[in-house]
Amino acid sequence: PGLAAIARRFLRGCASKPPITAEGIALICKRWAKRLGEPRLSGRVLRRTYATETALHVPLQYVQKLMGHTQLTTT
Repeated sequence: PGLAAIARRFLRGCASKPPITAEGIALICKRWAKRLGEPRLSGRVLRRTYATETALHVPLQYVQKLMGHTQLTTT
């Protein structure tokens, strides 16, 4: 599967769990990358994929807030 599919699968599994640290995300990504044979998987890839997938379903201004961007052009 592509990175978007991997990220969606990962994010669905995390929806009901409490927030974790950046280090925790990095560790989870490292484990998933090894398990899936996908070395490009990282927290940054998940964040970008999450924003892209969300933008398909909600207004871009909402994604801007979720991502913590002050400028819409950054989003």
